Amino acid sequence: MQQQPVVVQIAERASVVECNLKYNLVVAVAENGAAYTWGVGVNGIPQTSRPTLAPGIRGAYLATAGFTNVYVAAEGDVYAWGDGSYGANGQGNGNSLGTPTLVSGLPVLKVVSMAGVGRSCFVVFENGELWGWGQNQYNVMARTGSDAYTAEYTAERIAVGAPVAQVVGSEYSVYALLADGTTVAGGNNDDGRLGIGTSGGVITNPTPVALPAGATTALIARLRQAYAVVDGSVYSWGYNSGAVLGDPTATGNRLAPAPLNPPLSGIAALASGDDSAYALTTDGVIVSWGTNHEYALGNGSANGAQVPTPLPVKGILDGRTVTRMSRQAGNNSMYAMV
Repeated sequence: MQQQPVVVQIAERASVVECNLKYNLVVAVAENGAAYTWGVGVNGIPQTSRPTLAPGIRGAYLATAGFTNVYVAAEGDVYAWGDGSYGANGQGNGNSLGTPTLVSGLPVLKVVSMAGVGRSCFVVFENGELWGWGQNQYNVMARTGSDAYTAEYTAERIAVGAPVAQVVGSEYSVYALLADGTTVAGGNNDDGRLGIGTSGGVITNPTPVALPAGATTALIARLRQAYAVVDGSVYSWGYNSGAVLGDPTATGNRLAPAPLNPPLSGIAALASGDDSAYALTTDGVIVSWGTNHEYALGNGSANGAQVPTPLPVKGILDGRTVTRMSRQAGNNSMYAMV
């Protein structure tokens, strides 16, 4: 384990423009449009400690990972590979794939946002349509009728009621930032993780998250918590464990969004791990809070320490301007691009 950040060399002279991970599987996209994976091996994806080129992909610019899958958007196409359970690869079957394969049935439009959610994937196209495929546990695909919880082995459009700008998800909950600035959520609402003011049950219809009025510019979720940036300030909600809500005075689960305590402002982007959270300031500094399992926070805290107040990530990032960070974090790991 690393107590502070270290350099990961993707390829010679390759600048990384996108990096995401789920648990211990990492996918990165270089500015030349190539995609790389490394980390634990899953069905079809080899285990490797070094970044390995994903064959057959050109023009990649977005990437995300699910439980045991990788998804990459490239030149108007979406590729999937890994474990095919519940139709996670969008091929019309449950077969696993060892190489990137086109997901069929999607619109021929540019993908602007994508999220691996458990064994399913959701994508937003430039026209605001939201599509998804894979496991439909807790009805994350917002279906009605007798097939509401049936796995979807091919891509289908998901009705949200308005154009979507961004999609994120935890294991069995999905959140969509709409083009009008409203955030809606659906799926599993245990621990108040959807932020709609109640706890428990399955929310079938996308329901507004109780965020304050203002410009929501970032949204992220992981396990049983979620976070949003509204007018530059961070709000958190959901399961209150391990200081991950960023409020040392919080008692019980948070059923609706509330600002971190003390407030955290001037934030451009967010990321979340199992029990950790990260924010990128407009000045290019990453701060982290939550539980420092295996030094996942990278802020100099003791291993396993609970850190409710955001602290700057230290080490090699000291004095350097971070341009981007991975939107997803692993079990106890995180990546930044400088």
